[in-house]
Amino acid sequence: KHDQGACGSCWAVAAVSTLEHHVGLWRNVSVMLSAQSLVSCSPNEHHCGGTGGCQGSTAELAFDYIVKSGIPAEVNYPYKGRDSECAADTKSKTHVMMENYVKLPVNKQLPLLEALYTQGPVAVSVDAGDWFMYNDGVFHGCGKDATINHAVVAQGFGQTHCRVSLPSA
Repeated sequence: KHDQGACGSCWAVAAVSTLEHHVGLWRNVSVMLSAQSLVSCSPNEHHCGGTGGCQGSTAELAFDYIVKSGIPAEVNYPYKGRDSECAADTKSKTHVMMENYVKLPVNKQLPLLEALYTQGPVAVSVDAGDWFMYNDGVFHGCGKDATINHAVVAQGFGQTHCRVSLPSA
């Protein structure tokens, strides 16, 4: 389990957690991947979701980086919870490669439910402004004018239970 600490790395933690779940589901292997490698190395030239690193980015940019560069194991590139220079030997420490990913349509429930059911966990961007006391279950506090400010992993759905992994703040 990853803890983002005081760093605004929810985007990296959500991407890494999603990929770990998929490696477990599809390869039957448990891995801990490096969120720090994304915080330190994943570019964010257009300032999507923030300015990069601990100042925010998107899971999509994290996946773009992993497709191009792979990602090391947590043990080889441990989480510092702060911005730091990208390690020169990151590529040589690659533990998992990712061929591609699918970007789901924005704000469309059916494609998300279908992906969760057929493929497994999905990194999603959410308005977590009212989530201070949220722990688990179905969240019913979405406002009409939501402001996207957090990335999490959606793990399932149903009438009485929705599983979302919240990176620790």
